[in-house]
Amino acid sequence: MAKRGKVCALIFSVSTFLAFSAFAQKSTPSATPKSDAPPAAETTVESDPLRCWLKSTKTSVHIGEQFNVALTCAVIETPKVAVIPDVSQIEPASIQLAPFEVLGGQRHPDIKSGMWRYFQYEYTVRLIADGFFGQDLAVPPISLSYRVNMIGAGASQEGREKIYVLPQLPIRIVSLVPTIATDIRDAARDTFADIAERNFRATVAFVIAGILYAFAAVLVIIMLVRAFGRFRRRTPASQATMQPTFVTAATLRALGQVTSGRAREGWTSELIAQGAAVTRVAAAIATDRPIAQIRATHDSVLQEGQLLISRGWFSHGALLISASSTPRAMATTTMRAWPDRRPLLGDLEQALTAFSEARYARESATSAADLDNALELVKSALRRLRLQLSWPVRMVSDWLYWWQSRRGPGWAR
Repeated sequence: MAKRGKVCALIFSVSTFLAFSAFAQKSTPSATPKSDAPPAAETTVESDPLRCWLKSTKTSVHIGEQFNVALTCAVIETPKVAVIPDVSQIEPASIQLAPFEVLGGQRHPDIKSGMWRYFQYEYTVRLIADGFFGQDLAVPPISLSYRVNMIGAGASQEGREKIYVLPQLPIRIVSLVPTIATDIRDAARDTFADIAERNFRATVAFVIAGILYAFAAVLVIIMLVRAFGRFRRRTPASQATMQPTFVTAATLRALGQVTSGRAREGWTSELIAQGAAVTRVAAAIATDRPIAQIRATHDSVLQEGQLLISRGWFSHGALLISASSTPRAMATTTMRAWPDRRPLLGDLEQALTAFSEARYARESATSAADLDNALELVKSALRRLRLQLSWPVRMVSDWLYWWQSRRGPGWAR
């Protein structure tokens, strides 16, 4: 009896230990492997990943009258979620809209806006059955199957097939409002094709309007120029003067012709005379001396010492200009001139002396290098004169002169 008691106690102890070990293993949480699936927030989509609606161009039709029905759908397309509809069910060749007969249809280009992609089908339908006068017929509900695919890292998970059922579209047979309608429906054509056509017409009209406005602006400018030229005061040929700024620019262009001739033929007597004439005009501009300006005609003969210059873009004809500056007069003017132009007048005096000796001296010691140096001096002087006579510089100079005159009479130009 004592041995049996010991054996029972041992069996009870072992069974109790095994039961406790099993319970401990069951209550201990096991380590779970990491999952590569994306977080739940990244795989969730809206409750309506596919949205569709119908719209007809007419609310009431006659028997046999053709009208259009537009089916528009919006699907979600993101880098992680893509809705794939089975569009073969709604193709014009396969869709059934009994009792209406589908005569044809087309699919308009898709439109992408944000996370939504819109596609649209437009069907041409009619009703040829009789016995429906004064009744409401509905375009039957259209079923569209689709799948929601989840796109992960390098893999795509295809969702199960779902069905989207569009509501019926009531059409009144020779009536204004169907009996089951709950609101007023807009019957205007607002398909994608109509929107694209209106955008195209608007673009063409805008381009044509811009071209016509440009032509009108050109005609107005021509009219104003002609009117100004007709009614402005006519001056004699000897008084058709130009402003010093334009004379300086024209003289600089004439100097460019001398430079081009020098590069082609070298220094000839005609080029030396033309260079001397340009230098005299430049000296007259620098010393504020008068410049002879005569309107050129078709039979005018260019005399030595004269320059033929154009009057500009908005003035017709040309002018013959000349000046009577001499090296002696330049030396006298340089001695009593204002300080800011003394270096410029000195360069012009040196250039005029070189051109005069080369043109009129019996035995001239002026070389081609001296003439080239004189040409460069005149070019530099004309560029400085053009800058000094420009409108911004003259405005600043006049303002400084006014300011100095208010400060005291001791300032002189």
